[in-house]
Amino acid sequence: MEFREAKNKFVQTWGALGSQWGINKTMAQIHALL
Repeated sequence: MEFREAKNKFVQTWGALGSQWGINKTMAQIHALL
C-alpha cells in the first residue's frame, strides 16, 4: 500500500468514526488531514 492510498483510507475511516461520535463527517475528515 502506498502512502497516498493509506492516507485516503485513514481519512475515510476517521470520517466514518467521526459520524458515530456525533461529529460532522467532513469536519472529522479535515481533522484527520491535520
